[in-house]
Parts: sequence; structure tokens; C-alpha cells
Amino acid sequence: AKTTASTAAESVDLLSSALNGYGLGLESTQKVSAILFKTIDLGRVKASELAQTLGNTTPIAHSLGISFEELMAALSTLTIQGIRNDTALTLLNNIMLKLMKPTARMQELFQEWGVASGEAAIGAVGFVGVLEKLNTVYQKGGISELANTIKDMRGIRGTAGLFSGTSFKTYKEDLEAITRGQDQYNKAIAITA
Repeated sequence: AKTTASTAAESVDLLSSALNGYGLGLESTQKVSAILFKTIDLGRVKASELAQTLGNTTPIAHSLGISFEELMAALSTLTIQGIRNDTALTLLNNIMLKLMKPTARMQELFQEWGVASGEAAIGAVGFVGVLEKLNTVYQKGGISELANTIKDMRGIRGTAGLFSGTSFKTYKEDLEAITRGQDQYNKAIAITA
């Protein structure tokens, strides 16, 4: 709680949302705490706000095979652009929805990628790989092609937020930093102890 400027109750709510949403046991507490700490550090995210909203997203992400690190990197990337935490999670939910209920154009892309579904695509190349493939669609065809592929305003806003300017580079950097965030978390714990 001290390391994220949140109350103990908020920290417990946040941690339990993450653990429960991903079906993780108590043995994963330190790793999940480190991921959350780094997400808060990189993005414009408050533990108190995230504790109220994360549980709406983690079960869907987990069922699709999106790692917690990939999800949190996307959240930090969107929030650093000024998108509120709850809105960013809604946008991410809509991206996931379009991977579960694809448009005709998205189904064509799945065939081009050699997979049958969004879940299979994530299983094959990870969420970061799927985003990389969608970013290629965006870079080639612009927002119009992205709109044709996603066909949902919130999904379009979410993917555009991850792809515009240097956002996708930021996403990959955030993913790497979150994945390696355990050392920084341990240092913060030592300082506040």
C-alpha cells in the first residue's frame, strides 16, 4: 500500500482482482504486485481507481490468453495519453470483444495469419503479436482500414490509442519494463519497510 500511495483495503482489492481474474494463487502475490507497481509507475493509474475497475477486464483477458503483463502494458500506454483508467479498460475490453466476435474483415485476417480465432491468434503469437499484426493493418490502411476491421467505436479508439504516433513503441517498452519490474518493486518495498 505504501509503495502505491493507496490504502491497505484498496491494495487488497486490487491484488485480489488481479489474482482472481487470472485464477492465480497466493504464491503469485509478489509477481502480480510487482506488475501492478510498475503499471502505476509507468501509466497515469492510481491503485485506488484500478481496484474498482480491473475486475471487469481480467477474466476476459485471461480467458483469451492475454498475459497480465500484456494487459497492464496496454493500460499504461493508454493512460499515459490522458485516457482515464476506467475508459482505457473499457477500450481494451472492446478490443478483446472484437477478437472474440470478429468482423468479416477480422476473420479474413485470422485466415491470412493461419489461425481460426482471436484466441488462437493470441495463443500463437501472444497479445503483443496480435497487436503487432493489427498495427501493420493500421500503418498500411490508416484509420479507415482499422475501422473496417474493428467496426466498434471503442475498439477503434483503443487500437488507435495503441498504434498512433509512437504509442506501439511505448507499449512494447512498457511491456518489457513491466515484465522486468520485479527488481524495482523489491527496492521500493525495501525503502518503505
